[in-house]
This record gives sequence, structure tokens and C-alpha cells, in this order.
Amino acid sequence: MRSSSRLLAGGALVAVAGLAAAGLLAPAASAASPSPASIAAATDDGYDLPRFRSTGEIVDPFDDTLPWNPTHEFIFPSVFHAGEYLAEPLAEWYIYYAPHDAPGGINLMYSDDLDGPWTQYEGSPVIANDWAPNYNVSHVSSPDAVWNPADERMYLFFHGENTVSRYATSTDGIHFDYGDAVVTTEDVEAAQPGRDATETSYARVFPHPDPASGYAWGMFFMTNYSDDHRRINLAVSKDLVTWQIADAPIVEPGDAEGGNVSAADLFTYHGQNYIVYHGSTGSILARPIADDLRTTGAAQPLFIPDPAPPANGRAASAQFVEEDGLLHMFYEYGDRSHTTIGHAIEDPTAPLDPVNTHPEDPVWESCRGAGSDEFEGTALDTALWSAGVRMADSRHVIADGALTLPTYVGNSTSAPLILQPMPEGDAWEVTTKLAITPEINFQQAGLIARRDDANSLRVDLAKASNGVRIDFVYRKNGTDRIASLTDYEMAPSDLGDTIWLRMTRVGDWITAAYSVDGVTFRTAGRAAPAGELGATAIGPFAYRGTATTPEIPATFDWVRFAPSPEELAACNADRTGPEVSVKDEAEFTVGADGTYSRVSFKLHDVDGKVDRLTLNGVEKDLVDDAWSDLNGVVPGAFGAVEGTNTLVVFDDAGNATTVTFVLDTTAPTVVVKEGTGLTDAVNAKKDKYRLVSFALSDDGGIDRVEVNGVVTDMVGAAVSDLDRVKVGTFGAVKGANTLTVYDVAGNATSYAFILKR
Repeated sequence: MRSSSRLLAGGALVAVAGLAAAGLLAPAASAASPSPASIAAATDDGYDLPRFRSTGEIVDPFDDTLPWNPTHEFIFPSVFHAGEYLAEPLAEWYIYYAPHDAPGGINLMYSDDLDGPWTQYEGSPVIANDWAPNYNVSHVSSPDAVWNPADERMYLFFHGENTVSRYATSTDGIHFDYGDAVVTTEDVEAAQPGRDATETSYARVFPHPDPASGYAWGMFFMTNYSDDHRRINLAVSKDLVTWQIADAPIVEPGDAEGGNVSAADLFTYHGQNYIVYHGSTGSILARPIADDLRTTGAAQPLFIPDPAPPANGRAASAQFVEEDGLLHMFYEYGDRSHTTIGHAIEDPTAPLDPVNTHPEDPVWESCRGAGSDEFEGTALDTALWSAGVRMADSRHVIADGALTLPTYVGNSTSAPLILQPMPEGDAWEVTTKLAITPEINFQQAGLIARRDDANSLRVDLAKASNGVRIDFVYRKNGTDRIASLTDYEMAPSDLGDTIWLRMTRVGDWITAAYSVDGVTFRTAGRAAPAGELGATAIGPFAYRGTATTPEIPATFDWVRFAPSPEELAACNADRTGPEVSVKDEAEFTVGADGTYSRVSFKLHDVDGKVDRLTLNGVEKDLVDDAWSDLNGVVPGAFGAVEGTNTLVVFDDAGNATTVTFVLDTTAPTVVVKEGTGLTDAVNAKKDKYRLVSFALSDDGGIDRVEVNGVVTDMVGAAVSDLDRVKVGTFGAVKGANTLTVYDVAGNATSYAFILKR
């Protein structure tokens, strides 16, 4: 049985569409309240999303024998199950697609199998940019086909110009009757007063998931606004002709997306609805979405393309179809305006992220390759950094375990550059940790791979006229390649004063990536051809353009090369950090579960020797042995402090284990509570009572109380009570009593009192 999850859903809408046409479904006055279950995944750390393995392109954009190929690039595939809906289809499946650039034109290809091969319809384009007397525009693009059971016709949506989305109808999928414009920038501005829309395009149409909404159809479409940031909008319809636009975008671009989002579609997987779209970061993303089509969860990556060509770090316009139990994804990939149509199939074993290939050691903290430099000491290792240029003018400083460069006057052709010879071979990776705060145009720092002043490649954090951004600039024969939305992206909002920058060579291409946390990296810019560049040296740089731009420091904590297979194998001989355990004996430790007034640790390394430790950054050298100890840790000892402490224990292979614990040496507070029914004092000044209650408090939590040695466990809360103590309760006796209150860290406060009957 062949099925299309998207189009079969349309078949299930026959009854709903019929009711809407009959006027029996009232229009929704506002968005329906979302069902909590419909966005349950919004709070999960990871969604139940499929993984896909690309099978490559299904149409060659450089094939000049294609019926219609004016610009050698294609976008926005729309899959239609022709065998289910059309009387005499050319094949079981149709895909509509189009060039992005003028003149565009809607193409058709067809196949009996989603795996292909695909045959081009010789009469393409089936819709052109000049359709007299309906319109004459510079281009038409972004086709999206759905079947309307209400009138048994295909509705094909497309845009042209960028300010107008239109539709046409057909009974055979080849010959079309023009419909009308359905969404325009003027329509958006009318629905969203105060907003200035400049583009309305890239629409996807689908059956509305909530029959009770009063609408049979939903549409996601891209809108660009006067701030030049693209967002996803929603429109709803009863008949595919008249559309009501939501009063605000439903997806705003965030750090996961970069500055823009586009080409959204509704995707249902394992019972959960998702809005799937792409961002200017290049990845295809998914958010769980409620049936109201307005309430969404957080963005998660669904498909991260390979940073090297042909994908070049960009995938977009995904659409999903299931056939015979196998989920297929059709999408566009490649540089903007250099794209083609690709195919992928669900594969649980496929890697999700081709950028973060070694998450167990993301910045090679535990295993570093030859050429790495931690910048220890006070002088540059000139034997390592032997390929520098203009070094006589260098004002670098090595101190406190870092290399600091001034942002020199000039650029890559005039500033001093600290360089070392490029690694050999066609597989290497170099990463640096950089602290810089560029605030004035042209202040920048990063990594540069260089052949000569006219030919280089640099990834950097820079201040430009449009803000702080991450650049990946290929300089070829004296000209920089720096195109908007392709070779740079704006710095994410969560970027602090530190960024991790990386260059990677795999085969014929060099790619770049950056991270804001030193853990997860994201592709930056377009790949550059390694052979054409012919770089002979690589290293850190900093400069600022003109002398009128203020000089600021750029501090590099280190430069690290990925280990070779041989180096990694040597590191893997011992990749396990030391074992760190708390000594439970009372003479060593007071407290439990991470909170102590005094604590001691047993240290053990299974494969090597315990070498050293740091406690809150204070280093203590240890006698190299498999076993060691750290005893009597209290505030003031070994660098320990009151409150949170961080212990890092290293073995002789450089592996580390980190333990966080709290030292609390403040005893609980005990206060007699006043009030009828709580305390009945005989003589409060002499601590004599018939009945007495106590308020107990401690920032670390109350663990237990003892009255004359009789223990009552507490719940560990910061505030607790011991109420209505009288003779015969909690261990209290007539006459003299002692209450002792212990906190979680083992600190104790005692209170003596007398009870009368």
C-alpha cells in the first residue's frame, strides 16, 4: 500500500471540507486553546524526531538538456500523490519545483517510485512568469500542490513577485487555470497593524489539524518585514481561496535559527504535530505545535546538512512523504541561488550532526594533536610558530596561560600574523578559544589560513555596520568573498565575551564553525576549496582597519589541533578520569549528599596515576600513585570556601574528574515559637515550659533533631518546625531536657529547657 502522510490527511478532510462548504462550521473568533498533550514535547529535552540519511540529488541543476533550466538552480520541492487523485497520471508521484531566481517557472518531474529515477515533463514550465492576462512578473517560484476533495481539483500555490502568493487549479496536474492572489504584503499589513511587510512567499498548504477550528485548511508562509528579518506567518481557510491571516507571526527567528526563518510545513510524526522550517543557520528545524497552529515549543534540529559541498551547510524547504512504511524527505540543499533538489530516507543510525563529530571531547581538552599550544610561560614558541609574517611589528604578549594580540592597524595584508606551517594531508581541524569584545566597526580577531596576502581564509568575530557577526571570508587573488546570508551570520544573543572558532579540512574543502559554549559548534559561512586556496600556514590574528578605530585586546586561551589517528589511539590508552569518592567515616567527613561541614576524599585512577588536583582553581600537586587522598577539607583549607566548591582531579594522562560540593559550617538557628497552642511558658526567661514549640532554620536544610538522644528525622528543608513538645513526646521528660538540631552538613545547635507538667 502506498501512502502519503500529508496527502492522505487531506483525504480525511472530505467531511470537514464538505461541512465548511455548506456553511456549517463557524469561523473561529480567536485561536483555539491548545491541548496540553498536543505540545507535550515542547518541554522535553529531546523530541521524538526521525533521523535522515541523504541519498543525493534527484535533478542535476547543471544539466542543460532539462526542459526548463534558465538559472541552473532549483528550490522548493512539492510532492503530490498523482496516482491517488488524478484520472490518468504520468506516474504514481509528481514533484513540482522551480528556479529561485528570475524568470523562475514551475517545473514538473514524475516517477513511479519515491526513490526515483525521476523523469522530466517535457512541457515544463507548467506555470511561467508571464501568464496573460493574469500577470507578468519577474519570476514565479515555490510551488506547493494539494488536492481539494471539495471540487476534485489540484490547487497549486506559488509566489510571484515576492510580495504575492497565488494559486492555480488543475484536474490533471499539467494544465492549469489561474485562480487569484491569496496572500499579499498588503493583506499581512491589514492583519497585523503597525507592521511593514515587504515579502509574502514560500507558502505550504495543508489540512487543518483541528476540525473544530471552523477551517479546513492551514497555510504557513514566509513574511519579510522592514527590519529585513523573515518570520513564519499563519493563514487559515475554508475553501483554499479566501484566507484569514493571523495577527502575529507564529515563528520568530531566535539563536537556533539565526536572523531568518522560511519554508515551513506541518509534519506529523508518532502522533505529534510539528512545524518544520529552516533558518539562516542552514539547518532544518522542528518545533512541536498545538492543533491551534499558534502555540509552539522550542526549536530542535531535525536535519543538519554537511558543511562541505554539495550541501555547503544549507538545507531547506523540507517535505515528508511515507510510502510502504518508509519515511522520505525531499528538500533543497546547497548555497542560496546554487541549490538543487535532494532526497533522504529515514535511518535511525544516521548521524544527526556532521558538525559536532567528537562530542565526548569537543575542544580536544583531553587529547591534543601536534601543533597545539596552550600558551604557557611568557614567550612565544618560535620553533612552533615559525611561519609568521611581519613579526618584527608584533606586539603580542604571552602571560597567564594566554596569547593576547592587539587589534593592529590594517588587515590581513598588513597586520603582523603569528603562523605555523599547515598540517599535512587533507584531514585536519584547528580550534581556538578567543575573548574579544568588538564594539567599533572593523575590530575583529580569529583564525587565518594563508598562502600569501592575496589568498587567505579567515573565520572571525567582527564588528561591522550591521552589528557583531561571525565571518568566514575566502580571499582569492586579492578579493574577499563576503556575501550576505552566505559568508557571515549575526552573532547570537547568548554570545558572551568568549567564542570558540574552528576551521576543518575534509578532503577538498575547508569549513568553519563556531560555538558560544565550547561544547556545541555550528557551521559558519560557505566552504572554501582547499586546493585552490593552497594555504601554507595558519594561526591567530587580530586587527582593526584604520588607525582611528580604537585598539582593543584579543586574547587566545589556546590553539588546538585535532589529534591524528595515531595520537588519538595513544590518548585512548587512558581516557578515564580518576575516581573520586567521599570518605564516609565520621573522623573524615561530617555531612552527606554533597553538603558537608568537613569532607575528605579518596582518589583512585584505575589505568594510571593520580597526578594533581585543583580546588576552586588552587592547585595541589600529589605524589603520583594510583591511590591518593584529600583529607580535612574545610573553608580555608586547600582553597576551599564556604558555599559551593569545585574539585578537579587529574591523572597523569591529563584526564580529569570534576566534583562539586557545598561546605556549610553555619549551625542551625533555633527559636522558641510563641502563640496559644504552641508554647505555654511557666517562666520563659528561665526556659521553663509546660508546652513548647520551636522554629528551626538553616540555609543548607534541617536534617534531624534529637531530644535527650531520641531522634526525629526532618525533611531537609531550609525551614522546619518541632511543635508542641511536652512531657512524653519526642523523647521529652519532666525536668531538664536538651534539644539538639542538626543541619544536612552535620552542624549542630543545642538548646536546654525545662518541662513542667
